[in-house]
Formats: sequence, structure tokens, C-alpha cells
Amino acid sequence: MNDRLRLSAVALEAVERCPLCKAAERTLFERAASPPEQIHLMRCEQCGLIYTSAVVPAGDVARVYEAYNAARDVEGAQLRAQRLQMYKIDGAFARRFLRPGDVRLLDVGSGTGDFVAQFSGELELHGVEVDAAARAACARSHPALRLYADLAAIPESMTFDAMIFRGTLQYMPDLHAVAAWCSERLRSGGRLFILATPNAESILAQMQREQWALANKVEHRYWFTHRHLLRLFGDAFSLVAYDLPYLGTPYEDYGNDLRKVLAMIDSPQVRTDRVPFFGSVMNVVFEKI
Repeated sequence: MNDRLRLSAVALEAVERCPLCKAAERTLFERAASPPEQIHLMRCEQCGLIYTSAVVPAGDVARVYEAYNAARDVEGAQLRAQRLQMYKIDGAFARRFLRPGDVRLLDVGSGTGDFVAQFSGELELHGVEVDAAARAACARSHPALRLYADLAAIPESMTFDAMIFRGTLQYMPDLHAVAAWCSERLRSGGRLFILATPNAESILAQMQREQWALANKVEHRYWFTHRHLLRLFGDAFSLVAYDLPYLGTPYEDYGNDLRKVLAMIDSPQVRTDRVPFFGSVMNVVFEKI
């Protein structure tokens, strides 16, 4: 996606304090300016959360992400094929922690529904997706999936046995509001899955910083570690599992990937290489207390 084009008609909102701990003290995490230049990566001095210095206002999010999913898939057919394979791997991971009596599943950031649809026939499926074009495509392909434009559109009386944020928590405008909503709507003993989420303490995140393949400053408002997730959800949830998927995934090419990472350590000049590697993404599972 062309970030400059997407931001051209949007007045960004400055972020003055850490979105997690609300501390004002911070340092610049970037080593060099990178586009879009009006957004910088900051590191909180108190809790260590990495976050962007400016964001798309919550009221403009739907407009900025209009047709995002369709454009993403057209731009990278090979990446789409890999993503679909990862959907199956992540789905199998989630099934290890679902309970036999679970009935209702919510997927936040459903896109066109291809990930959550694999649970069709097992669970009553609900999805939240801000991209109107993706919701329409999802409705055509997966009519059994009940769709909402945002969390606020879900009926207040509705609760869930499991919730999934697959690579989407870092997009959420208000972390604490999302955590409170999950605590209120997830039934006792239910599982909260934070899947395929960029991991801020991975070697590539710390070494490449603004050059990291997952450092999309327009889309990703925050870079978490699992400790940040514990802080965000910990009062109402207990940790069940923490996993760093890489080996056995369609992105793995361990020999070549290791060689590239070692070259980055030896030579800063090659730290712009885009390479998947162990630890770059994480899966975290919580249980509602």
C-alpha cells in the first residue's frame, strides 16, 4: 500500500504519552528517518513499549483502510498463498486451547474471513472488520459468519467463549478500552488469543528498528512484547501459552535466513534486508479468570 497516498487526506493525531502506561518520558527508537516522515517510533522510558508518535484518528480509520485487504492480496499473490497456509497453522495452534464446550468465537480483524472460516461447523462465528469492502467480500464467501464494523456494533448482551486477534491488536486505537471490552465480554474460563503479532524483543526488531519488515508506522501503532500483553490483560486474565512460530512455517528458510541475520550483525549496511526469522512474531494465549 502507498502510505503517502493513504495519509495525504488525513490529519494525524499526535501521541504525547505511552498508550500503555501513560508515561510522558520517551526516547526516539529510530536510527534514521523513514517514510512517512511525520510518524516516528518512540520507546517509553517507563515500560519499554514502542509506539508511534502520531496516529490516524479513530474516526478516520475506516476510510484509511477502505479496500485494504483486496489491495494487499493483489499486490502479493505469493504472500497470500503463504498467508493462507499460516491460517491453517495458526488455526491448529488455537484448537489446542479451545474447550470442548465452547460455542461462540469472535475474530477481531477478520478481513475477508478466510482465517476464521476454518472453524465453521465447530463454532458460531462472529467477526469484526473495519474495511467495508472486506466485509462485503466476507459476506459473499462466508455467509454464516456474523459481521460487525467495530466492537461497539456487537449487541451488549452478547458474550463469547473465545476471542482472537490475529495480527490486529497493534492496530487498535485504544488498548485499554479493548482490554476492558474483552474482560467484560469473554466468559469465565474463555480463551483470548493474540496470534501472529509482531514481537518487539525479537533480534530483528531490535537490530533493524525502522527498517524491520514489520515496522509499518501507518498501520502498527504499537510494538508489544509478551510482558506488555501481560500488563495490558493481566488483571483479568492468566497466561496459558507463549509461542514464537517460525520453524515449520511457510516463511522458514532457516539456513539462508540465519546467514542474512549474521551478515546484519557484522555489517550495518545490510540491515535493510527483509527477512523472516525466529522470534519476529508471537502467539500468546490467555484465560479469562
